Amino acid sequence: AKQVRLLHRAASIDDPYASWFLLRVTRECEAAKAEFARLSEDAQGLMTMPGLRVTVGESGMVFAVPLMFSTPHAFRGAYLLLELDRYVRLILTAHHIGLIDRDQKHRRLEESAHLCRRVFAIPGQYVYLELTRADVRNGTARAEQARQRMGALPAEVLDGPTLDPYAPDPR
Repeated sequence: AKQVRLLHRAASIDDPYASWFLLRVTRECEAAKAEFARLSEDAQGLMTMPGLRVTVGESGMVFAVPLMFSTPHAFRGAYLLLELDRYVRLILTAHHIGLIDRDQKHRRLEESAHLCRRVFAIPGQYVYLELTRADVRNGTARAEQARQRMGALPAEVLDGPTLDPYAPDPR
């Protein structure tokens, strides 16, 4: 959440790399959400057996944590963790009642955790360099440093037609 907050601040002062990273976070989050839906549907199919009604396991001691994030992306990350939790409980239940073996369980759990790690790794790759779109357009030394550290900025981001729907308003 701390690194996403930095991305939000930088994007609000016209840092195109911050805008790009926020867009990447949103796209990866949406892709992970869609993949969780696909994986859950597949796993739910395992639980459908004539004459047998299976309830997915739940904890008897629910742990509640107040969420106090300052950015929409941080909340979306929390929602992604909820998707992971639902899927993990589904897989653990399927293993517990003998519908999948231990190797399948571990493979599916690792695959699902990777979806979240892929999203959460993106903000950590961003480096704040006090950069603006004008710096990139003018090819300043700072813009070159950003390109070397974070890659080439897509034209769609630099020219502005592609913006993250959850990005902050410019200051």
